[in-house]
Order: sequence, then C-alpha cells, then structure tokens
Amino acid sequence: LSGWFQALGNFVGSNAAISLSGAFALSGGSYIATSATTTLQASLSASGTPSFNPNGGTFLFTGSSSGLIVPGSLAFNAITFAGSSSNFSLSAGTMTVNGILTMGDSVSSAGGINNGTINAKGDVVYNNFGYVGSAVLSLTGSASSTLMIGGTSSVLPTNLTLSKTATAG
Repeated sequence: LSGWFQALGNFVGSNAAISLSGAFALSGGSYIATSATTTLQASLSASGTPSFNPNGGTFLFTGSSSGLIVPGSLAFNAITFAGSSSNFSLSAGTMTVNGILTMGDSVSSAGGINNGTINAKGDVVYNNFGYVGSAVLSLTGSASSTLMIGGTSSVLPTNLTLSKTATAG
C-alpha cells in the first residue's frame, strides 16, 4: 500500500503482514493492527482520539531516509527501528512500547532517534550499530526487562533512564 489515512471507521488487520511505502496517519475510528508486522517506510502520525489495538504485532520502521513519528497516545506491542543511516524524530512526543523494542542500524552509527522519549516496558535489543540520538530511552514499568546488546559495534543510547520497579525472583 502507498499509505494509510484513517479518520473514521474500523480497520481489522488480521494476521497478514502489511507494508506501507507512504505515511500512516490515524486520527479517528478504530484500528486493530495486524498480529504480524506492519512495515512503515515513511512517517507515522497519531492525533485525536482513535481507538488503537496493537494486537500483539510489530511496527517496523525502516528505510534509508528520515521519518517523522508523532506517536500521540498510541501504545505499541513491539517496535523495530531498522534501516541504513535512518534518522527518526519523535516530535517531542512519547512512544510507549509494551513488548520488545529492537533498534539496529545496518550500516553505521549515523542513524538516530531524536526529539522525544521512548518508554520501553519490555526487553530492549540493540543490534549492529543500534541507534543513538537525543531521544530519551526510558526503561519503565513493573515487569522485568533485559537490555541486550548484539553485534560487535553496538552502542548504548546516551540518554538512558532506568525506572523499573521489578524485583528479583
């Protein structure tokens, strides 16, 4: 699909992978994501009061360019940032990820996530060169989380905040 713009109505993503080459904008209606992967090669914008159900699926932000992400009040199941020297801006917003957050630039440490906060309530995986930038990565919530670093060139974010209330079992 070239893009997705929804202000009214209902969408049910089922279990098939969805790939969008254009923007994803959600401002109203009811959106139930696919339980598979939704791949976005452009921007994501959420505004208004849409009903959003992540349905256990993953949103994959990819590409070799810059992407503007306005997460609004959406809470995602799993997010993956991938690509080659891609830069993403959270537009001073807060992205909530309840499941796994994976960050991995495949080419260099030139890619970044900037201008906002990612509240990661599950595990965080840094692959290859990871993503650095001005965005704050905040490990939050009451469940235990694991911060995994993979690849020989992975780097941790410079703005890492730990705010977990989990206790050792």
